[in-house]
Amino acid sequence: MRWLGFAERLAELSRRTQWEEVAAGAVVYRLANDALRFGFVDDRAVEFARDQIERVDRVMVRELLMMVVSSATTEARAQSDWPHGLITHLMAYGHQLHDDGHFSPAVDVFALVYDRSGNDIGNRLKAMLRCGYALRQLARFEEAKRVYDTLRNQSVENGNERMTLEAELGLARCVVGRGDLQTGDRLTREAIQRARALNQTAVAANGLIDLAWIAGALCRPHDVVSYSRRAYADLDSDDQRERVLMNTATALRELRRPDSARAVASCVARRGKSNALRINALTLLYNLAIDAQNAHEAAFHRRQLENFSMHPIATVEYYHAIACEMATFRRFKEARVAAHDMLAVCEQYQLNEHWFRAEQAIHDIDRGAVPALYEFRAATERRTVGR
Repeated sequence: MRWLGFAERLAELSRRTQWEEVAAGAVVYRLANDALRFGFVDDRAVEFARDQIERVDRVMVRELLMMVVSSATTEARAQSDWPHGLITHLMAYGHQLHDDGHFSPAVDVFALVYDRSGNDIGNRLKAMLRCGYALRQLARFEEAKRVYDTLRNQSVENGNERMTLEAELGLARCVVGRGDLQTGDRLTREAIQRARALNQTAVAANGLIDLAWIAGALCRPHDVVSYSRRAYADLDSDDQRERVLMNTATALRELRRPDSARAVASCVARRGKSNALRINALTLLYNLAIDAQNAHEAAFHRRQLENFSMHPIATVEYYHAIACEMATFRRFKEARVAAHDMLAVCEQYQLNEHWFRAEQAIHDIDRGAVPALYEFRAATERRTVGR
């Protein structure tokens, strides 16, 4: 069932506006899938899709969906290059799903693009890269690894150095996501070295962002700031710059510079284009309020975050912050519930490195303490959850 990602996302959503957007997207996706697979779409299906789109509130999403439908009509298919137009509009819609944090439907859309893009090698490779990213946000690391392996092989075949290097960074991120930070660090450094040798400065900067994240996980905030500063000038997208800012804000918190951390995180929370990074920024502001023992501000940020639909790692961070808040204000029963919720998400998605943090949080709460900021272990000490 190729639209399973849409179905999964619809089951998760409770807000009417988001549900109707994704429901309309599911109808449009099936229409586009039929057009690309069979070269035919029933006119009644087109009208039904347009009726569903009219229910969508946001103008930008409504227009994107209408462009996909218009590219699949009988009139559009009379043009010899109609698949290219449809693929282009599907890519734009996939980017919007990504920015809104709807990663399961994004996987469906990008997979359709790279399966059916024909001779359009550029869009095929870009779709694989985006699909791998979305799978990692869903903690589906084995599937992501397969996509990155395919991306690397096809990039090599087509002489695309940048995409080859991006695939290698993606494979390193899958290793990091599984909790093996040391191996991930080594693979990332190797990719950066190759990128510099090929004068691919933007890819090298991407790798530096990853090293900054790893340094943060290993409690090396000075390295986080150093890597972030080196990366910033060579980045080529707002999403990457926002990631750098979030790494820096997190490091500033660890360096006991809360005012600076709050200023940077507030900027991302207000102006960030990526829904996932806005959630990260709000979670950091929540943690800063807890650090300051400001109960009113902490409760405000917690209520803000309740309205967001989060991917697994963001959900883990959210529950960890709740556990810290409740323990800070001596509400240990509620803190324990939040820590067990965190552990349940880690076990469900096999987030091994966060599993140790959840266990440590429960241990801290049981002895009447606030959970520690980080408690990462070496890869050789990890157990595999669920075995």
